[in-house]
Amino acid sequence: MKTWVLQFSICVRRQRAVTWVLSLVWLMAIGLTAVLVLLGEAGDSREMEIESLKAEHQKLLASQQSVSAAIDTSVNTVQMFQNILGDTHAMPEYLKKIFQVANKKNLIFPAGNYRTSYDAVGGYESYVVELPIVGTYQKIRELSEEILLELPFSALEEMKFKRDSSSGDTLDVRLKFILYLQPKSAVVQ
Repeated sequence: MKTWVLQFSICVRRQRAVTWVLSLVWLMAIGLTAVLVLLGEAGDSREMEIESLKAEHQKLLASQQSVSAAIDTSVNTVQMFQNILGDTHAMPEYLKKIFQVANKKNLIFPAGNYRTSYDAVGGYESYVVELPIVGTYQKIRELSEEILLELPFSALEEMKFKRDSSSGDTLDVRLKFILYLQPKSAVVQ
């Protein structure tokens, strides 16, 4: 009987060992599965991160191209502005042109204010002409439009209207034109 008990005891111990081994194999399989799942998620996360980085790269390339186009446009705009600047030495002729247009519209201004300045950043001179005019709105508007057409390097910066009565047709107007001119040193004589 001792033999039988010993055999039973050995069998139970083997069973425990087998159970332990099977349990360890099972735990290792679960652990390996968990690691593979986590690695797969990390891989997916990395793929998504790579795709995100690629998209950001494309956006940066597009913005770089748009900045380059904007710079080209700015350079072209500056060049166009410089090409249209008036001649500083022809300023008396430009003033005569303004007076001729005013006379043609039967508008008279007794006196005006004139001043010049130099813009170092823009590389141009500006000549400000302030004209007090009395006349109808229509004639003053036509005068402003014609001056702007005759002198394409000019800008109407300000118009101030004043009317003595609400029933009158005539207006007291102060027009402020700016003539943009090449600097004296840049003008070829």
